[in-house]
Amino acid sequence: MQQIKAAGMAEALADEALAHLFAARERGLCLPHFRLVWAEEMPDQVRQSLREVQHVQLRDLLDRLDRYLWKHHWNVTEPQLPEEEASWTDAVAMLSGDAVRERGDG
Repeated sequence: MQQIKAAGMAEALADEALAHLFAARERGLCLPHFRLVWAEEMPDQVRQSLREVQHVQLRDLLDRLDRYLWKHHWNVTEPQLPEEEASWTDAVAMLSGDAVRERGDG
Protein backbone atom coordinates (compact mmCIF):
# COMPACT_ATOMS: atom_id res chain seq x y z
CA MET A 1 0.00 0.00 0.00
CA GLN A 2 2.84 2.40 0.84
CA GLN A 3 4.47 1.68 -2.51
CA ILE A 4 1.23 2.53 -4.32
CA LYS A 5 0.91 5.77 -2.36
CA ALA A 6 4.57 6.63 -3.04
CA ALA A 7 4.00 6.12 -6.75
CA GLY A 8 0.90 8.32 -6.52
CA MET A 9 2.86 11.04 -4.77
CA ALA A 10 5.63 10.92 -7.35
CA GLU A 11 2.97 11.27 -10.05
CA ALA A 12 1.28 14.14 -8.18
CA LEU A 13 4.60 15.94 -7.82
CA ALA A 14 4.87 15.89 -11.62
CA ASP A 15 1.67 17.98 -11.70
CA GLU A 16 2.90 21.59 -11.46
CA ALA A 17 -0.01 22.82 -9.32
CA LEU A 18 0.29 20.01 -6.78
CA ALA A 19 4.07 20.28 -6.68
CA HIS A 20 3.73 24.00 -5.95
CA LEU A 21 1.43 23.28 -2.98
CA PHE A 22 3.89 20.72 -1.63
CA ALA A 23 6.84 23.11 -2.00
CA ALA A 24 4.92 26.00 -0.42
CA ARG A 25 4.48 24.00 2.79
CA GLU A 26 8.27 23.51 3.03
CA ARG A 27 7.67 20.48 5.21
CA GLY A 28 8.97 17.68 3.10
CA LEU A 29 8.43 14.07 4.05
CA CYS A 30 9.54 11.87 6.90
CA LEU A 31 12.65 9.92 6.01
CA PRO A 32 10.96 6.53 5.35
CA HIS A 33 8.38 8.10 3.02
CA PHE A 34 10.98 10.27 1.32
CA ARG A 35 12.95 7.11 0.49
CA LEU A 36 9.85 5.43 -0.94
CA VAL A 37 8.96 8.41 -3.14
CA TRP A 38 12.60 8.97 -4.15
CA ALA A 39 12.79 5.41 -5.49
CA GLU A 40 9.92 6.10 -7.90
CA GLU A 41 10.33 7.17 -11.52
CA MET A 42 9.94 10.93 -11.93
CA PRO A 43 11.24 13.70 -14.17
CA ASP A 44 14.54 15.28 -13.14
CA GLN A 45 12.83 18.60 -12.42
CA VAL A 46 10.41 16.92 -10.03
CA ARG A 47 13.27 15.07 -8.32
CA GLN A 48 15.13 18.38 -7.91
CA SER A 49 12.06 20.05 -6.39
CA LEU A 50 11.55 17.17 -3.99
CA ARG A 51 15.21 17.37 -2.94
CA GLU A 52 14.95 21.15 -2.40
CA VAL A 53 11.84 20.87 -0.22
CA GLN A 54 13.45 18.10 1.79
CA HIS A 55 16.60 20.20 2.21
CA VAL A 56 14.58 23.17 3.50
CA GLN A 57 12.78 20.91 6.00
CA LEU A 58 16.01 19.38 7.27
CA ARG A 59 17.80 22.75 7.44
CA ASP A 60 14.93 24.21 9.49
CA LEU A 61 14.90 21.20 11.80
CA LEU A 62 18.66 21.39 12.31
CA ASP A 63 18.46 25.13 13.07
CA ARG A 64 15.72 24.53 15.65
CA LEU A 65 17.73 21.68 17.22
CA ASP A 66 20.83 23.90 17.38
CA ARG A 67 18.88 26.65 19.16
CA TYR A 68 17.32 24.07 21.51
CA LEU A 69 20.75 22.76 22.50
CA TRP A 70 22.30 26.21 22.77
CA LYS A 71 19.54 27.43 25.10
CA HIS A 72 20.19 24.46 27.39
CA HIS A 73 23.70 25.72 28.08
CA TRP A 74 24.13 26.72 31.73
CA ASN A 75 24.78 30.42 31.03
CA VAL A 76 22.01 31.05 28.47
CA THR A 77 18.97 32.75 29.94
CA GLU A 78 16.83 33.10 26.80
CA PRO A 79 13.57 31.15 27.04
CA GLN A 80 12.87 28.26 24.69
CA LEU A 81 10.44 29.03 21.88
CA PRO A 82 7.72 26.41 21.30
CA GLU A 83 9.27 25.33 17.97
CA GLU A 84 12.62 24.86 19.72
CA GLU A 85 11.08 22.81 22.52
CA ALA A 86 9.38 20.59 19.94
CA SER A 87 12.49 20.20 17.78
CA TRP A 88 13.74 17.00 19.36
CA THR A 89 10.36 15.25 19.06
CA ASP A 90 10.03 16.56 15.49
CA ALA A 91 13.45 15.04 14.72
CA VAL A 92 12.43 11.67 16.16
CA ALA A 93 9.16 11.75 14.20
CA MET A 94 10.93 12.74 10.98
CA LEU A 95 13.46 9.93 11.30
CA SER A 96 11.03 7.26 12.49
CA GLY A 97 8.21 7.95 10.07
CA ASP A 98 5.66 9.09 12.63
CA ALA A 99 3.46 11.98 11.61
CA VAL A 100 5.31 15.24 12.15
CA ARG A 101 2.97 17.54 13.97
CA GLU A 102 2.14 20.94 12.57
CA ARG A 103 3.87 23.85 14.27
CA GLY A 104 1.58 25.50 16.72
CA ASP A 105 -0.25 22.31 17.62
CA GLY A 106 -0.12 21.38 21.30
